[in-house]
Amino acid sequence: MLSWEAVEVEPLDDYQVRVTFYDGLKGIIDMKQLILGGRPGVFIALRDPELFARAYVDSGVICWPVLFDHGVGPLDIAPDSAHAGISRHG
Repeated sequence: MLSWEAVEVEPLDDYQVRVTFYDGLKGIIDMKQLILGGRPGVFIALRDPELFARAYVDSGVICWPVLFDHGVGPLDIAPDSAHAGISRHG
């Protein structure tokens, strides 16, 4: 595994997730602006709190079980970027 691969994710209230990475780094990712902002793109699906609460880790990637009409899914966020952001900002 790579140091920035996620090993655990816990959905929290207010569109946040607590993430633990392979190297032991832990932190909270606030996704509120991404999901509720003016241009959420595919992340608009996560406005559903029940769906947001279904976050999971698959092969080191933070995912949600969202399938789109054209068969693409699941929805995910890049663990390397999340790791870098938490490393820089806590």
